[in-house]
Amino acid sequence: MPEIKQITVYKFEELSKEVQAELIEKAEQDVNANCDSLWGFQENCQELLEEWGFENADINYDLGYCQGSYFNFESKFYIETFIKHSPEWLGKYSFLLETDFEGHMTIGRESVFGDEDQAISQEEWDYAQAISYDKASYNDAVEKKILEKKKLAEDFIDIVHNKKDELEAMFKKDGYDWLEAETSEETLRERLIDDDCQYFENGEIYG
Repeated sequence: MPEIKQITVYKFEELSKEVQAELIEKAEQDVNANCDSLWGFQENCQELLEEWGFENADINYDLGYCQGSYFNFESKFYIETFIKHSPEWLGKYSFLLETDFEGHMTIGRESVFGDEDQAISQEEWDYAQAISYDKASYNDAVEKKILEKKKLAEDFIDIVHNKKDELEAMFKKDGYDWLEAETSEETLRERLIDDDCQYFENGEIYG
């Protein structure tokens, strides 16, 4: 005849304080190991990057509390979206939209890549090529315009690079804040309660 055994199970909040503390510590270790809670953080980063013209960013980070922690990204970059953030930029750099410069802008993990030679018009490019082969007469006005555009392109690259560094530093700090909030005792306790698991007295999950 089958033997019937009676077992006692507990909700998280019914366990002893010592067992609750052990489960909370384990939950914290799981969060730190898997970083599942950072998916929401990464989505937020993607959205803000897109607002600045950094599209389809490949984000990489290590938010361990050590000297080697980092946050960086690489992406395609769209000038029109970026310069809308500043009337000054819109006035100074909108000419880049009419050249091949934007098509050559990519954002790397270590630097911003853009070729200032692409910041000039086709007509100016043809002139520069003709001059290099002694097939055109020197034109002071055109030379001055080419130099001005290249200098503006170099300045623009510096601005984008500085904004990239600024965003990476901000996201790194935000990541630490996000992770700290996700691993706080209060958050983990609420999560364990909401999971509505059943436990044995020693903290092992029933079933």
